[in-house]
Amino acid sequence: MTSIVRNTENGSAGAHPAAAAAGSQQAGRLSRRGVLLAAAAMGIALAPARGVAQGSAARTNLLTVALPNDPPTLDPTTNTNNVTSIITQNVFETLYTYDAAWNIVPMLADGAPTFADDGKRVGIRLRAGVKFHDGSTMSAADVVASLERFLKLSPRGGQSMARITDGVTATGPLAIEIRLKSPYAPLLQMLSFFSAAPAILPEAKAKGAMGGPLAAIGDYIGTGPYRLVERRADQYVRLERFADYSALSTAPSGYAGKRSALVNEVRFIPVPNANTRVQSVLSGQYLVADGLSTELYNEIKANPNVEPMVVDNGGWLLFVMNMRQGLGTNAGIRRAVQAALDPESMLLAGFGSPQFFKANSSIYPEGTVFHSREGAQLYAQKNPQRARQLLAQAGYRNEPFRILTGTQYDFIYKGALVAAENLRAAGMNVRVDVMDWAAVLEKRYDASVWDCFLTLHNFVPEPSLIATFNPGFAGWWDTEQKRAALGRFNSTFDPAQRAVAWNDLHRIMAEDAANLLIGTYFGLRAYNKRVEGVQPLLQAPFWNVSIKS
Repeated sequence: MTSIVRNTENGSAGAHPAAAAAGSQQAGRLSRRGVLLAAAAMGIALAPARGVAQGSAARTNLLTVALPNDPPTLDPTTNTNNVTSIITQNVFETLYTYDAAWNIVPMLADGAPTFADDGKRVGIRLRAGVKFHDGSTMSAADVVASLERFLKLSPRGGQSMARITDGVTATGPLAIEIRLKSPYAPLLQMLSFFSAAPAILPEAKAKGAMGGPLAAIGDYIGTGPYRLVERRADQYVRLERFADYSALSTAPSGYAGKRSALVNEVRFIPVPNANTRVQSVLSGQYLVADGLSTELYNEIKANPNVEPMVVDNGGWLLFVMNMRQGLGTNAGIRRAVQAALDPESMLLAGFGSPQFFKANSSIYPEGTVFHSREGAQLYAQKNPQRARQLLAQAGYRNEPFRILTGTQYDFIYKGALVAAENLRAAGMNVRVDVMDWAAVLEKRYDASVWDCFLTLHNFVPEPSLIATFNPGFAGWWDTEQKRAALGRFNSTFDPAQRAVAWNDLHRIMAEDAANLLIGTYFGLRAYNKRVEGVQPLLQAPFWNVSIKS
């Protein structure tokens, strides 16, 4: 079994979610049909969860966290930005979440769902007495409005899930039903993952923001252990402890269980320069720094006051091609780019040492249920001569091939520079457009200004959560073959059939050369040794985190 996370100092680890899926057990009150539909196929362990008031007083502390950028929006539903998720998961909550072994467990739901009509009607009971930050109590009407907003606006699961959803209705004050056009295997994964998330907010706030991101700070009303109280653009985002938080009574595990706000305030500060982020935590200016350059690992480790933390299999690097406009619409040119790239050199430039990455052709690692060898022959060809032949056959006429990148994540910037040299060696006219990461996140949805961009994608325990598989995500990969394979994967609960469909999808991704897998990377953060409770997760939450005096 492959480990998903590693704290390099204390050796703590959690089971890889895909491996855990093969043998996890269900709990709670699932019907036999529910077990077949959910637990067997998705590897969930749904334990009953009932809320209790948080009783312990918080320490009077300020936790400062240096992050790579100031996200363009803090809306947890409308974007996939990593920094947005790191901040807002402390403010908003979902119906379900993941424990340390990546089993699905209830959060705002009160126990396991029920399944009827061959999985097309899904009933979910809600916890009673859960308080929003505005003092109101969560009801089915709030959840229905929030899920309707998710189905309309989420660029990850919502838009694809909306295609097979007939509706969401309240069946009681604390009960809802999701009606599907056909069985949908990733449903509970979609309701659990906190990125472009089905975050639950009051009905009025959800209905008032059906047209786009939440606007005013007063609209950011969640149920989490911290509440959002202030944002100053390019300076900080400030969260305060929510005194009336409705915590679970179950033991903390991963993102699941009891969440306690152990500091009065968490302040997130954008520090775009990677070296400056490192120095800020080494000097004690900030207590936690995330998204750090792995080249500085030894310097961090040598500091007696700071602890480094490496997150294994933190995510993937993807070379995303523009299939809507420009050179990327030509399959021959995309395949020429694929033939020219040297993924290992890109990873070495970005991370400095193989201890921080894996150059592999499979999105999921060996030993997991989603490991695939399909398309492996197209990975790491490192063949500029073959690329030149493909360019000639595709009718390439030295047009500028535009790579969009930013410097806040130095491994992305360095990897993009190596990719540019790979393509120049194959005879391409390459232009690297460098801007800040917030601008990259905005410009990547303008198909007229780029041909490809290198991006990070956090590890997700279910392939349907991969953002680039959504046809609305930047790159706009939406071929007929891909739709058919993804549809087969999402509609079956049988593990063997899902494996076949996933292998087909993995092969099609390589053959289309739409999203070129570069490899798996490990995340690095550092924190002052006075800080306790930081989890070895790529998107680490800050509940249950305290500061020693």
